[in-house]
Amino acid sequence: MLIYERFTNEGGNEQMIYLISIYTSNALGIAAILTAMFCNMAIMKNSRTDYRIIKLICVLSLISCFTDPLVFTLDGHGSRLFRSINMVGNSYLFLANIWVSVLWICFLRAHLWGVNPLKDRRIRWILYPSAVLSAVIVLNFFYPVVFSTSSQNVYGRLPFSYVFVILTAVFFAYSIYLSHVYKKENGSRRFFPIAVYLVPVSIGFGTQMLFYGISVSWPSVAIASCGIMMSLQNEMAYVDYLTGLLNRSYLFTARPYKSMKGLIMMDINSFKAINDQIGHEIGDRALQEIGAVLHDVACAYGFAIRYGGDEFLLFSADGSERELNEIRGRIDAELKLLNEKPGRRYQLSLSYGMTSFSAEQEDIDDIIRRVDQKMYENKKLFYLQHERRAKDIR
Repeated sequence: MLIYERFTNEGGNEQMIYLISIYTSNALGIAAILTAMFCNMAIMKNSRTDYRIIKLICVLSLISCFTDPLVFTLDGHGSRLFRSINMVGNSYLFLANIWVSVLWICFLRAHLWGVNPLKDRRIRWILYPSAVLSAVIVLNFFYPVVFSTSSQNVYGRLPFSYVFVILTAVFFAYSIYLSHVYKKENGSRRFFPIAVYLVPVSIGFGTQMLFYGISVSWPSVAIASCGIMMSLQNEMAYVDYLTGLLNRSYLFTARPYKSMKGLIMMDINSFKAINDQIGHEIGDRALQEIGAVLHDVACAYGFAIRYGGDEFLLFSADGSERELNEIRGRIDAELKLLNEKPGRRYQLSLSYGMTSFSAEQEDIDDIIRRVDQKMYENKKLFYLQHERRAKDIR
């Protein structure tokens, strides 16, 4: 049964409590969004596509947190001006509901895959129904099918309003599918569990849909936006910007190696020659290529770290000699394919140090020193066999 199916000017104290609860929840939503925006200025000032999308979600949510209590307040006040504001405000809320969901999908595609949503084929199919429903909202001003406002300016939902709810649910389900696809292709995204967004939003919109008069939908989006901002902030702190791998700070702060049993340390051979003879921009590209290879290989075994400069770590959950050699073989095979691409001006290879370890019995610094010594011995052997590595740079 719906609560407060209609709002009237009767019941003074009840009305006051009713409005205060709406103002309070949306005020908290506004405070949450503003706090998240001001405390994450590095994200707010960044021009990356995914960051711009989340900023737009925050702005739309902020406007909605102002609009929602406004239309509740004007509901039942019968002047022509108030009725016009009520129509415009509720129309905006329906549109914001759909387009924030679209932006959420765009954000996932931009953030997880790095694609431009405007050129993304997967985004196009969700734009068509969103555009149709936007047109329906415009039509609703003349032929009410989504919601209506009576001559006394009393708001009422119409059956077609549930199409918006269904489409939003479909978009949310699609975002779960996208997350599953990404995890299958690339491994987990440590700092961005989509539940941070979906759980509060689903609870908020579901509650408001069932119990009209409880204004919690947009405050829930505000909470979700805060969660996204915190996740992005963690990524900025613990993910290497150049290679996309986890960084040294994450290694020693979160100590993810506790569940691992094997470690490979790698160093790019003749990296200084690449920087000196071709340029640091090409050197950065080489680091990105190594990062991409290590990320792809590590997904099946553990995780990879950019330890510093051109040194990398790859942790293995198994840690057996067989698995460590298998990982090394896969990395070398990927680099071989990379080096065979036409037009390359440099060749990439790695020196390796490998060891098994027990995180419970050994200190991580001792483990890294041991594997670093093995890598150094492997690098000495490499340079004995390649006295003039510079000739590989062409």
